[in-house]
Amino acid sequence: TNEKVRETCMKTCEKWKKKQQEKHNIINVRIEDDEFYNLSAKTFQGKTLSFDRFEGYVTVVCNIAKNCHSNDAEYVMSKLQSLIKIMPYSLNIILFPFKHDQLDYTTLDCTNFDKSLSNSSLGDKLFVMEEAIMNGKDTHPVYKYLKSTASMDTILDEFATFFFISADSDRMIVSQGAAYHLLKDQVIALTKHNYEEL
Repeated sequence: TNEKVRETCMKTCEKWKKKQQEKHNIINVRIEDDEFYNLSAKTFQGKTLSFDRFEGYVTVVCNIAKNCHSNDAEYVMSKLQSLIKIMPYSLNIILFPFKHDQLDYTTLDCTNFDKSLSNSSLGDKLFVMEEAIMNGKDTHPVYKYLKSTASMDTILDEFATFFFISADSDRMIVSQGAAYHLLKDQVIALTKHNYEEL
């Protein structure tokens, strides 16, 4: 019957969702300073973006592996755009592309990948940045701060890492390898946290 089909589907979906939640790591961090708002970085267009503009908003700093497949870039951007559209007044996203260690970029044409990223930014809500190095001696200052605050030594390049910073910069949630449909939960948690603080 339709009822049995519906019940079976719901159980299957719940199991799948639980597996997705168990699959990735979530770190909750208390932030003791406002240094995040003193940071800045270059956008994809080469303009300096000062992070003080994000004060009062939940801000997500995330990365995307530059694999030079435009379809992958379009998929990621569509998911991030959907997140912005769900919470347009409480959320900003900062996206840093990075070069994957296992790829030989001398043999790849990344023109369409770059174009997909640059054409998908959402004005003053979704910012695509210049390529960033996340590990090693040349680590980008933004990632130096984020890793130091979260007590992380290395950001793995097998999957995306998301840093969620609360609107008053007193709390950070780090989510590694989360499915995109789970990101909304972290934003809601921080938005709720900010309202409770009022």
